[in-house]
Amino acid sequence: AARALTEQVLGASMPTTPHAWMHFPWRGFSVRATALQVAGSPGLRLDAGPEGAAALWRALQGVGVRPAGRAVYDILRVEAGAAEFGADIDDTLYPQEARLERAFALDKGCYIGQEVVAKIDTYGGLNKRLVALQLSTDEPLPRGTRLVREDQGEWRDLGVLTSWAYSFVLDGGLALGYVKRRHQKPGTQFRALPPLTPKADGAQSDAAAGAASVLAGGSDPLRFPSATIVALPVREGAVAPSGDFE
Repeated sequence: AARALTEQVLGASMPTTPHAWMHFPWRGFSVRATALQVAGSPGLRLDAGPEGAAALWRALQGVGVRPAGRAVYDILRVEAGAAEFGADIDDTLYPQEARLERAFALDKGCYIGQEVVAKIDTYGGLNKRLVALQLSTDEPLPRGTRLVREDQGEWRDLGVLTSWAYSFVLDGGLALGYVKRRHQKPGTQFRALPPLTPKADGAQSDAAAGAASVLAGGSDPLRFPSATIVALPVREGAVAPSGDFE
């Protein structure tokens, strides 16, 4: 109801095209409204400047708007498959691996990284892809949890979890993570192995070494929680992330 409530307060129609923005006069202030995805759903960014922010917030609260908080934000974005910088995205990833096809254009002029994203679009070749995984446990799993499954008679480390949330749609744990190609179809099941704990000197061990040590030590991966790929988005009304499973 974000759009309807905002239009009720500002008395004007909000922009609908993603990233489109408009200025509106309101109670002596100028409010800029931008159409953006918020936690994977169509939403708005409202900017009344430092002078009008408090008044605008009070007016929105007056028609029923409430703050959600970080936990709710993570639930909504994980159910939508919306990757977040700093959690699911860093400078080691190609945009298409994180399903960020909407973040760049293939028909524009030169920009940094254009050749890379255009080559991937033309020839494919992504080694991993962001997916959502339904978990068999309600307990939070840490970032860096490894995803292993039996492939051709051998247990292999094939992915990593990057975000966790409790999904009220699925009534259980849900995570975002990256999985290697040929293992990305909905229904594909993994076992979630915890990363190594920090060393005594405080240095963090290689996360992948955690799974390797468990498998090499003869531990049964089946005793760890299962993680099953589910189709995105999980939540009705969320914007479907770009790209199909490979």
